[in-house]
Amino acid sequence: MIGVGRLLVTGLVTVAAAAAPPRVPARRHPVEIRGLVFRPAVLEVGVGDTVVWTNHDILLHTATGTAKPKWTTGSIGAQSSGRHVARSKGRFEYYCELHPSMRATLVVK
Repeated sequence: MIGVGRLLVTGLVTVAAAAAPPRVPARRHPVEIRGLVFRPAVLEVGVGDTVVWTNHDILLHTATGTAKPKWTTGSIGAQSSGRHVARSKGRFEYYCELHPSMRATLVVK
């Protein structure tokens, strides 16, 4: 025989699980660096998603957020990649620290 307390806890766990929205798995989103340009210039991702920048230029580049807390991929060499995990919602401008005219936007929903 199941005690009332155990039955109550089981019922609450069942209700909480039913009320939680389904978890969407994190995704990877590519950004190409080519011709001193980030492509796409605006990218929409979800919280927890990973953005992967691949450098197709012969020059070093970075992808560095302009807002606090500041984030960066660090230097990305030719034919190499750098990544960043989107941790919070918002619209985040970023640029290349080595070529400040290179700018783009990451929109996290």
